[in-house]
Amino acid sequence: MAQERALQITFVGDKYGYSGFPYPDVHQALVEGIRDRVAPMRTFQIYSNFGRIRVGRNHAYTPVANDELKFVGIVRDDAYDGTPSENTLTALQRLDALPIIEFHTSSGDLRCYYPPRYAYAEPLTGRIYDVFKSDCWSLCREWLLDKKGIRLPAGTMQYATELTEKMGRNFFIEIAKENGFRDVLLPREGDIVVLGLDVFHTCVYLEGNRLLHMFPGRLSAIEEYDGWLLANTQTILRHSSLG
Repeated sequence: MAQERALQITFVGDKYGYSGFPYPDVHQALVEGIRDRVAPMRTFQIYSNFGRIRVGRNHAYTPVANDELKFVGIVRDDAYDGTPSENTLTALQRLDALPIIEFHTSSGDLRCYYPPRYAYAEPLTGRIYDVFKSDCWSLCREWLLDKKGIRLPAGTMQYATELTEKMGRNFFIEIAKENGFRDVLLPREGDIVVLGLDVFHTCVYLEGNRLLHMFPGRLSAIEEYDGWLLANTQTILRHSSLG
């Protein structure tokens, strides 16, 4: 199952995984904030609040309701050489280890390092959106395969969106229906909820009227299915195996 997971992470044997931090605006804010206020303190934290990114500096940030700690960060003064520090490697081996971000003050480089267990058990929340690698469609694919045994075609929403523009028809919805999905009125667990925003957006409906999804510039998260999510719903799709 490892090949179905962690598509935004590259793993180095069974030692650790790594990825970039592909949000330019967040990246820049982190770099500026860390250089100005965090570097002397040596640590920072990244929280997710329903996917929205909150940055804590040297544990001075007081988490608010619904904040979840997703990354811990350390500051390094040496130049980036493509490898994590020995302290990071040791920390990643713990069973409860969170991903670690290393920031290099000399170059402004940010690199995310992940525990080796993420190759087989990467959490579905707290993931970084990365175009053509990890997005709302790949998240739906993984949940449905793991939880329901339903295999969807490989690819990402960006790929489907580009094909839709070229072909003049909704490539994503057609592919879903070709693979056993149909329109339904009321959602239940395992359905794909399709939102019609500037581009199409897919979510997995979970028990308790919640959605699992991820947006550009945010981390993957679980949210209540109400408000703007409900108002922008275009269709709900259910696989034939789910009744």
